[in-house]
Amino acid sequence: SGAAGGAASYHIRMRETQQQLHSELVGPTTLWGYDDGTGATYPGPTVEASVGEPVSVIWEKDLRDASGLLRTGHYLPVDLCPHGAPLNADAGTVVHLHGAHVEAAFDGYPESTFKPGEQVVYQYPNWQLPSTLWYHDHALGITRLNVYMGLAGFWLIRDAFEQSLNLPSGEFEIPLAIQDRSLNADVTLKYPAEWQETFFGDHILVNGKVWPFLNVKPGKYRLRLLSGSGSRTLRLSLSTGDDFQVIG
Repeated sequence: SGAAGGAASYHIRMRETQQQLHSELVGPTTLWGYDDGTGATYPGPTVEASVGEPVSVIWEKDLRDASGLLRTGHYLPVDLCPHGAPLNADAGTVVHLHGAHVEAAFDGYPESTFKPGEQVVYQYPNWQLPSTLWYHDHALGITRLNVYMGLAGFWLIRDAFEQSLNLPSGEFEIPLAIQDRSLNADVTLKYPAEWQETFFGDHILVNGKVWPFLNVKPGKYRLRLLSGSGSRTLRLSLSTGDDFQVIG
């Protein structure tokens, strides 16, 4: 509710879902996504805000297993050795807006996990420079597991000055969430049962699709790049070798 790009409020639920990660895979993969009322997706819905226009979000933890019951355990194996993992082995979740200037109560501290079925209201003033932010899970001891399951999404902040630059917009502005995943033969997510310092998936996903492509039109595009893997770093280039401009 509210005005597009202005003061607004949203109700976003964390839900388990099935998503086809590639057209040639044998079936959909079980993931966790954010649902704005149109169905849970990975990545979650993109929130577009304007500088100084407050946004409030009711975050609801509505993760249910295949039987429809609220989850009291994680979908992936939980190594109880990392600090905080025993506390959140019941699939604890909390939402952190990465890079946002917010009050401490709304920052999504790792210890502030939501209980099954709980609703929490967070306030985001968006009083900062225009930027590409992302929201993701931040639960102590299991952040890697919850983000790997799909709990991540874009949050874009704009202002009049940025819009005066006449950067590519509309269909020519494309957020790209780049993450790595590994899959078992039955297309379930594959992840080490024991904590590892680093993990590298063998598939690259962009916006929830394995090795995707996009048909584009002649002209300039604005790509909002998010490196959202747990360990992997990226070196990006154009296959033509052409230069591109980076806006930091």
